[in-house]
Amino acid sequence: MDKNKKIKESFINNFHIFENKLNGESKGDFHKTRNDAFKNFTNLDFPNSKNEEWKYTNIAPLLSQIFSIDKVDSKISKDDIKKYLLEGIDAHILVFINGDFSSELSLLKDINKGIRIDSIKDKLK
Repeated sequence: MDKNKKIKESFINNFHIFENKLNGESKGDFHKTRNDAFKNFTNLDFPNSKNEEWKYTNIAPLLSQIFSIDKVDSKISKDDIKKYLLEGIDAHILVFINGDFSSELSLLKDINKGIRIDSIKDKLK
């Protein structure tokens, strides 16, 4: 089995694990959209340099990663992320931990009243 096929099967297996952990969250419209996207993914070949749309895209870094759906309950503090921040930068800082938005660790200054930054997961509940 070639490497691309193994990677694709890994994504498919992780999706099924994810689906089994959804419980009540599998009833909404977003779930249908996610399933439709997954069906499209399974019907396509995994991209490679022989595909015209992907021939200039290096997917080797993606293929070298091992992705897992298991959530690790990590407690990260502001001190833990301090070394990754640019000193003196005047900007909004959005922090995501394993794909989840962390409002506690993010720094949002003077945002217009009409703008909201929240977790999609929380808003879909």
